[in-house]
Amino acid sequence: MFTPTPASTPPPNAVLRLKYSSKLPVNITPLNPVSFLLRAALIYPNKLALSSPDGPQPVAYSFAVWAQRVQNLAYALKRVHGIKPGDRVAVIAPNCSMIADAHFGVLAARAVITPINTRLTIPEVDYILEHSGAKLVLVDYEYTKFVEGKKIPYVVCKDTGRAGDPYEDYLTQGRKLSGEEGWAGLEMEPDENANASLCYTSGTTGRPKGVVSTFRGSYLAAIANAYEARITRDSTYLWILPMFHACGWTYPWANVFAFATQVTIRAVVNSIVWRHFTESRVTHYCGAPTVQIGIVNAPEAQRLEHQVHAIIAGSAPTAHLIGELEKKNIHVTHVYGLTEAGWSLYAGPGAKIGFVDVRSFYSQPPPARMGAVKFG
Repeated sequence: MFTPTPASTPPPNAVLRLKYSSKLPVNITPLNPVSFLLRAALIYPNKLALSSPDGPQPVAYSFAVWAQRVQNLAYALKRVHGIKPGDRVAVIAPNCSMIADAHFGVLAARAVITPINTRLTIPEVDYILEHSGAKLVLVDYEYTKFVEGKKIPYVVCKDTGRAGDPYEDYLTQGRKLSGEEGWAGLEMEPDENANASLCYTSGTTGRPKGVVSTFRGSYLAAIANAYEARITRDSTYLWILPMFHACGWTYPWANVFAFATQVTIRAVVNSIVWRHFTESRVTHYCGAPTVQIGIVNAPEAQRLEHQVHAIIAGSAPTAHLIGELEKKNIHVTHVYGLTEAGWSLYAGPGAKIGFVDVRSFYSQPPPARMGAVKFG
C-alpha cells in the first residue's frame, strides 16, 4: 500500500488560491493552467488524479495531495535554485509523475517549462539546453547521461515517490522553505501572454527549433482539447503520447481541467497498454499513427467492452488504420496542432486579416498529397 511522503500531505483547510497580483485590477483574472489543479483539488480533493502503477515503485495521488506536491515543487524551484519569472526549467523524463508535476509546478513558479525529447542525442540536448538558456534540469534517473559533467544544476528523480529519492527530498525541502505560506505565497503570473512553455522540434530537418506557448494559449488549448476529446470526470487517460512532445498536446492540463484520472507508463509496451485498456478501464489516450498501428496489431488486441477514445495527430491516419481501431471499439478523433502555423504569427502589427470559407465543389476532389489541400 503506497503512502505519500509527509511533505505531500496538505495542511487542514488549505487555501487553494494563488496570490493575486497587486499589478492587476480587481476585475481581471489572467488565464493560467495552474488554476485547473487548484479547482480540481477544491472540488474533488480525494479523487484519484495521477497514478503510476508500472514505475519502479507504484504511486498514486489524489488531487489534494498532487496539488500539495506541485506547490512544494514551485517553492523548491524558487527558494532552492532561485528560479525567477521567465526562467526556463528543462525536464528530461519519460511519462512519470515528475514530468506531470512539472507541467504545473514550473508554471506555479512563473517559470517556463522546457520538456526535452529523451530520444535526442547528447549534442542535440546540449544545444537545446544552451539555446533555451535553461537554469535547471529536472531529470529522470534513466537519462542522467544528458546532464552529468555539465555546469547546469539538475535534480534527479528515481520515480519512487518515497523518501530518499532525490526528487522527493527536493519537494520536502520546498515544503520546509515555504514556511507554510501555501499557495498564498506564490503569486499568479499577472501577464497571461507571458511564456509558459518552450518546446523543441525533433531536429529532423536541422537543429531543433523552439516553439513558445503562453499561459493564455495553453489554458485555452487545454479546454478546447478536453471538449474535443469528450474528457469528463469519469474518464481515465493513459499516457502513451510522451509529455515531452509539445507538452503532451496540452493534455497534462486538459485532463485536470476535466477532473479526469491520469495513468502514466514509462514506455509504450503494447501488452501493458492493453492490460490498462481492460483492467484500468482506460477511456482516452493520444498517439501518432505509427504508435496506433502497433497497438491495434498487438497479440493482446481485442474488441473492448467499453469504448475508448484515441486522439491521433503527428501525421494523417489511413482509412484502414481507422477501420481497424474502430473494430476494437476505439473511436478516433484526428486533430492537427501545428503551433507555428498560427495566422497571427505571419501578420504585421495592425495588419488586417482576411478569412476565406473554403468549400470543395468537386464531387470527386482532384488528387492531392495526404494532409494537403489542393486549390484550382
